[in-house]
Amino acid sequence: MGFDSEAYPTAGAKCGANDIVDASRDALKKWSENVGNRLILEKLTDCQIEFLCLPLPNAEAFRLAVLDSLGLAK
Repeated sequence: MGFDSEAYPTAGAKCGANDIVDASRDALKKWSENVGNRLILEKLTDCQIEFLCLPLPNAEAFRLAVLDSLGLAK
């Protein structure tokens, strides 16, 4: 799952990798709660599901690039 993350610097700006890691750790707690709530809502709590949560500068741009590389872009 890709999530937008404001931990990334704006284009041309710099920050340390640890800054991104620390901010992503905080965001991951919120993402985990949101995913957990959605699994309960969709009645998927009896399934074993593994999620890989990726903090991205722009999740939508990443999704579009993946779809394009797979030849599935609209």
